[in-house]
Amino acid sequence: PRPSFRTVMRDRDLLLLGGVTFLYAGVQLSLAGFLVLFLRERVGLGLAEAGALLALAQGGGVVGRIGWGVVSDLLFGGRRKIVIGIIGALAAASFVVLALTGPETPRAVLLVTLAVAGVSAIGWNGINMTFVAELAGRQLSATAAGLNLTASYLGIMVCPPIFGLLVDLTGAYTTAFVIG
Repeated sequence: PRPSFRTVMRDRDLLLLGGVTFLYAGVQLSLAGFLVLFLRERVGLGLAEAGALLALAQGGGVVGRIGWGVVSDLLFGGRRKIVIGIIGALAAASFVVLALTGPETPRAVLLVTLAVAGVSAIGWNGINMTFVAELAGRQLSATAAGLNLTASYLGIMVCPPIFGLLVDLTGAYTTAFVIG
């Protein structure tokens, strides 16, 4: 008999990874959606420079989507869980730095922070989907991918509005980035 959706829903590891996916997708879209506003309002950058820094972060995401698989395979023997953890730690660290960023922040610090944010908070997707397929196995990989993508889309729908609400309630980006 073919495994069912119920089989996927009973897999603790796939459900936990779905929870991580929810959070990572929320962080990703909060960064992409609010970065230019943050850079203009908090850091005082012009629109062109803020847009260029968004492009830098997005470029980091491209590197991350390919690079994390290479890192996982070459440095960690294909262990995906540790790489997913490293990605989360880097994204969290970059968000803390962004929370502390202001007009006086050196451009070099801002550039490095946004590159790291891009590689981690935007570039996590490829290794995540690889991990889903490996956890689920060949027969369940499509169903597990569908569940994981549902978690991702829910994170996209839920987290950025909460990020924006935190900015509105506090009048600053600090809390939103620390919680994000």
